[in-house]
Formats: sequence, structure tokens, C-alpha cells
Amino acid sequence: MSQGNDSLVFMCPVRVLQEAYADLTAPTDALSVLAIERHVLAICRESQLKLLEIYENNQRLGELFALSLGRVQATEADDGGETGEPAMVLEPADPRPPEPEIRLAAIMRRGDGRVVAVLDVDDVSRAVKVGAVLPTGHRVAAIGEGSVVLVGPDGVERRIE
Repeated sequence: MSQGNDSLVFMCPVRVLQEAYADLTAPTDALSVLAIERHVLAICRESQLKLLEIYENNQRLGELFALSLGRVQATEADDGGETGEPAMVLEPADPRPPEPEIRLAAIMRRGDGRVVAVLDVDDVSRAVKVGAVLPTGHRVAAIGEGSVVLVGPDGVERRIE
């Protein structure tokens, strides 16, 4: 077995067998040699198929890892190389995590005048006051009549009604 830059080649020892048994002349020996050669070829074919499967799986894993990192490197020129098909171009993955789901459930005014908002953060209810920091990293900047202003970890304001 040998491996080039981007190819895998498995060499079957058929020539070695043929040279080793070349000087046999008896018909029974020749039949034995043919039977051995046939068996070796079957094993070689099975080995080639398994190696090809392993190689293709490694290629797929490499592509999946590249996709998950947002870096797909074209293996052929933009003109399609040998296949005639254009190379696949993908946009890089967004490095930011998805925006968490935050909903306003209620705004309550306590007897002492303090205002508390009840926010559902990814389906978990939390009572918060101005200045509180949510597990998502958002800070409660203001609680008004019917809305809450949050400042995200990136500094962007977001109003929830």
C-alpha cells in the first residue's frame, strides 16, 4: 500500500506470486497455483474495497470538520478541474451563538414602588430588576410600562415587549 498526495493505492502481490510459481510445469501444480492466485485476488479485492471505504470516510469526516469550522477548502480549481463541475463555495459559519429566546412574561410593581420584570429566558422564568444580569450575559438596562430594555454582551440594546 502506498499513499500519494491525495490518493491511496493498494498493490496486490499478483506479480510476486506469478514469478514465484513460474517454473512449475506439472498440471496439478498449475491448478494449485491458479487456485491460490484466485484466492489472493479475492482477498486483494476485498482489501481494496475496505481501504477505499476507509479513505472515503476519512474524506467525509474532513469535510464535516471543515464545514463545522466554516472553512471549506476547494480541492479542485474554480473551473472544476477534472470533474468539470465548479468547486463548492460556502459562506463561513457565523461565529456568534444564536440569540437566546427571551420573552417578557410580566411587569410587577411592588408595594414599596420597586419594579420587577418576569422574563422567560429559554423557557425558565426569572424575576429581575434593573441592573440584573441574565445567564445569557444580557443586562437589564430599564423596565418601563410594557417593555424591558436589555443590553447584550456585545453592547447592543434590545427592547422586549
